[in-house]
Amino acid sequence: MNLNDFATASQLVGDLTCSPATLTRIAQYHPSLRKLVATHPNTDPAIFDWLAALGDTELTRIIAERRSQPQTSLAPGAPALPEFVEHTTMSTGHRDG
Repeated sequence: MNLNDFATASQLVGDLTCSPATLTRIAQYHPSLRKLVATHPNTDPAIFDWLAALGDTELTRIIAERRSQPQTSLAPGAPALPEFVEHTTMSTGHRDG
């Protein structure tokens, strides 16, 4: 899988089975997807410090909210998609520069 490809990364960040390692790589390669990575339930909390240090105030706010919430695990057959999936719309033609 080519994580340098924005369309692939966009699809993966919306996938509830996406691994923490893949989400970290997406955050590194695609700055415009970092807010979605920060809200993804599988994102490794260890990456939050790195993301917060980037100086994006909205991203820092998202991370602060995530840290204040109890960790939830996505058990198989979870009843609903997380909010970030329900409210996300992305253009698959966009590429980060």
